[in-house]
Amino acid sequence: NMGPMATFTWAALTGGTWGVTTDWSPAGFPGSTDTADITNPGTYTVQTDSDADAIDTLVLNDASATLSVNTGLSVTTLLTVTAGTLALANPGYIYGAGDILIANGGTMTALSNAASIAVTGTVVDAGVVLINSGGFFSVSNTFIDIGSVLVNGGRFSQDGTFNGIGGTVTIENGGRLGFGGQVVGADTFI
Repeated sequence: NMGPMATFTWAALTGGTWGVTTDWSPAGFPGSTDTADITNPGTYTVQTDSDADAIDTLVLNDASATLSVNTGLSVTTLLTVTAGTLALANPGYIYGAGDILIANGGTMTALSNAASIAVTGTVVDAGVVLINSGGFFSVSNTFIDIGSVLVNGGRFSQDGTFNGIGGTVTIENGGRLGFGGQVVGADTFI
């Protein structure tokens, strides 16, 4: 890590592991006060490791790129999935006070048992949130749904305000949906 508030851009277009310093530009890897940009065009997967424990801001913006979170990752300010897939694998999880924006063209997936998202910031879904069997998505603040949420055997828990703005929530294969807060808006529930 190069110090406070640096921006690191993923440079290994064949994929690789978060903590490999030569896979980032500039050399090093982003830490708790830094921004990580995974934006270079290409088909590749970035896998987190124990070095990816905290980040200030993360931007995933390449339609063919995947960020595979296999460890815990704390987001302090903002996680943006503009394009591409953020996939949480067992036992990957995202937590923290940061906000999450899943733009149209972005996908966030909880793939398996013990994969979870637990944030206290606001989540805006204009893309796709997929929660597979064993996956867990918990939001204690506001969840704004413009896109689609598919609870495919997993669990979605919302304790703050769920604000549906024309999105779709689909529950299948034993998926569970729980609201502890207010549900407002005009989402379609299937």
